[in-house]
Amino acid sequence: MKRSLFLTFVCLLVASSAHAQKSDASKLSLERLFSSSDFASEQFGPARWLEDGSGYTTVEASEPKG
Repeated sequence: MKRSLFLTFVCLLVASSAHAQKSDASKLSLERLFSSSDFASEQFGPARWLEDGSGYTTVEASEPKG
């Protein structure tokens, strides 16, 4: 009796863990991370390093006045 109850419990446990491992497109995956633009950052630049290497400089458009 105890053995059949234990085996039933194990079967239910395995079935529930298999169900939980189904892939969900909204979850993070390596394929989604590297093949989609979902995680792309804003462009930065053009930036140029100063000759002495102490920092960098950029040229950006000014905000319109008005």
